[in-house]
Amino acid sequence: MRSLSKLPIINLKLLYKVIKVKSNSTLGLAPIKVWSRCCIILPIYIGFTFMVHNGNRFRTLLVDERMVGRKIGEFSLTRTFSKHKLSKRKQVRRYRKKK
Repeated sequence: MRSLSKLPIINLKLLYKVIKVKSNSTLGLAPIKVWSRCCIILPIYIGFTFMVHNGNRFRTLLVDERMVGRKIGEFSLTRTFSKHKLSKRKQVRRYRKKK
């Protein structure tokens, strides 16, 4: 959480890309690639599709009005959850139930 006395982080390069795409209608189809996960989502970003880098690959993000004021990185998870390993006894029970 960023302190309220500091200003929000706004990536000017990303803002210029959005303004460029908004002014040029032919570029509106392609998503905008973003590596900066810490920048704040502004109201001008509503309706745009971003490709947010999560450290491994790019994840697609379509911005709507509920996301304004949050950070871009909140919507692109960096870790994937895999199941907890079952004990041998529980594995045997599940195997028997399937039969």
